Amino acid sequence: MFKVLRAFLAFCYWEGIHAQDFSFAVPTVRCRKLDRVPRTLTQKQIDSILDSIDCSQPVGKRDFAILQILKTYGVRGVGVRKLLLADLFWERNQIRFRAVKGGKELIFPLVIDVGNALVDYLCHTRPQSAPYQEVFLTTGPSPRRIELSQELSAIVGGHGRDDPLGSPPVQIPAGGTTAPGSYLEFWRRTVLPGVDVESSSAATNDGQSGSSDPS
Repeated sequence: MFKVLRAFLAFCYWEGIHAQDFSFAVPTVRCRKLDRVPRTLTQKQIDSILDSIDCSQPVGKRDFAILQILKTYGVRGVGVRKLLLADLFWERNQIRFRAVKGGKELIFPLVIDVGNALVDYLCHTRPQSAPYQEVFLTTGPSPRRIELSQELSAIVGGHGRDDPLGSPPVQIPAGGTTAPGSYLEFWRRTVLPGVDVESSSAATNDGQSGSSDPS
């Protein structure tokens, strides 16, 4: 508002409407980066975005899983980018977000919508041979880590833009609940044949003895 008023008064002086330039009398008001309440999406808007994602496409499966995590847990984008396969505790139906930027490690229940979206993505989109531990990778012939926040923003805002290959629907554990072991059994049977997932998870858990589940 002050910027517009200053420009208007300068214009009046240049056009000879005012004999004096009053634009210098308009005060400069500092506007700091975080001085306003952040704007958020409504639940209806979020549901509309999720419904718009084409989950029949591999890239849609990945984007849908990312958005489900952001919607459900409210974590920062860096938490999604740094999420590792070892942070998915299928046998306990839990998901871990590691400490970043001085924050605290967080462990949440793996709710049904997030668990189903992750299983769908990991089974049908994420290359099993990819030499990375991060859950979410870029699509295309040479998948890699999602390194920058701008990359994640572009992914969330650009659904279905590449990788036209489709895939059959994944069979999610029936019953509509996250019964202990359901995801673990499905994961072992479908994605990691011959791998002892329980032992792998137990080895990972040795490093989080100081963590506690949120109440």
